[in-house]
Amino acid sequence: MLLTTSLFLSANIFSQTQNSVDDVKRLITRAKTAYSIREYQDALKEYQKIQQLVPEYPDIYKAIGEVYEKLGEDDDLKA
Repeated sequence: MLLTTSLFLSANIFSQTQNSVDDVKRLITRAKTAYSIREYQDALKEYQKIQQLVPEYPDIYKAIGEVYEKLGEDDDLKA
């Protein structure tokens, strides 16, 4: 019984992690698509969602900076 519970919990944790990875991949695709068609506000929203999910992902800060640069929001870019 304990082994079954342990295996179930491990599978559940792995599943949640995989779902998170899939969510982030989906958000990245949406953000890049929005950016490529010059929908910068939409791209920014998607990048900010990614930032909330994985704040340790360094490329997200570069992407957000690039969006702010396109939007011309210098105050946000400096921050």
